[in-house]
Amino acid sequence: MRLRWRSVLAAGCAILVLGQAAPAQQRVPLGSVYERLWCVVPMVGAGTFEDSTRPAYVPEHLLPPVPGKPRQKPHPFSLAQAKGEAPKAIISFTDVPSDDGRFALVEFQATDRSAFLPLLEAARTPGASLEPGSNRNALDGYDLKAFEAGKAKRSDIEAEFRKHKKDFNLESFLRRLP
Repeated sequence: MRLRWRSVLAAGCAILVLGQAAPAQQRVPLGSVYERLWCVVPMVGAGTFEDSTRPAYVPEHLLPPVPGKPRQKPHPFSLAQAKGEAPKAIISFTDVPSDDGRFALVEFQATDRSAFLPLLEAARTPGASLEPGSNRNALDGYDLKAFEAGKAKRSDIEAEFRKHKKDFNLESFLRRLP
């Protein structure tokens, strides 16, 4: 009987201690979970069911599928899993259209910085886009303007974004993130 009471008392104490420790765990802020890149990109697409209007540089695996049209490339997560590696891909994006509708203000989120290399290269190379579209290379000869999280100043990001969206506020933009 004594042994039973000791077990019950020990279990009760353990529950109390663990119950106090669990709420003490702090959540990681969403802005610190993944690599992030803020961009001003042109809108592309014809605006039809098969070719919807969307921000440029959004990976195909993040776009809704078109019925009857197979995807051109396999999903990067399945490729990485087949190789036994961690995926290095853009996993989500949040966008806001510019005031004139020709551009999008986008935040890309990726599991690894290397997923942003094509975007960063296009941001450094004038006239890099060979894709058709009236607003390609329209950003002072560049196809996009890019700002890396942790490297760009908040004031620089907001100044560039306000050229395209008058009342832009980075704080309200960040609240929209998933």
